[in-house]
Amino acid sequence: MGFCPHDVFEQITDDHFFKKGNLLMFEIKSSLPFENDFVLDFIAYIKYSETEQEYFLEKISTSLVNTKSPAQHRSQVFYGLDIPFFSAKEIFNLLQGRAVYKNYTASSENLRFWFQLDFSRTDTLGNYKFVKYGDTYNLDTILSKYPVKELRKQELKTALLLSLKKGNIHPVTFVKETKLEKKFICASPATKSIKIFPLR
Repeated sequence: MGFCPHDVFEQITDDHFFKKGNLLMFEIKSSLPFENDFVLDFIAYIKYSETEQEYFLEKISTSLVNTKSPAQHRSQVFYGLDIPFFSAKEIFNLLQGRAVYKNYTASSENLRFWFQLDFSRTDTLGNYKFVKYGDTYNLDTILSKYPVKELRKQELKTALLLSLKKGNIHPVTFVKETKLEKKFICASPATKSIKIFPLR
């Protein structure tokens, strides 16, 4: 599922936008449905830099709402220059409280961190503060401690690692002697482990 600042940037920097009245700022609004009756509303704020003579993504204002319980929602503003770009699904996962792994470049330096929102702390603008976890949390090593059937095949293992790094809850099969148990898991860098959930 595919909203990402890069996607918006590619759309709005097409030549026809440059010919439409020299807009200095505009907004793109949209809503994306997710599982369990959640909807992610977002507004992307696009600005034109007269110095650089190009458009750039200033920020994305997001709000995650459960359509069955509208009073229970979480909002967060993601600034284009402060953090790596997150996809819509990654933003959904962050607002659900899960961690997302990003490998990105900042100030010519290659960085690798797990990002997670701390819902107990906010900044002066009301945004939840980010907690970052480095490579001391090695997901591959952590997973190897569990009898997960999907780890036995490289293709399935690669897909599992990629999914968990995006912050997803992923279905796996636990092998216990002769029994197979289906569970959901997600990454948990805060506890240096994984979280295990029963099938819904």
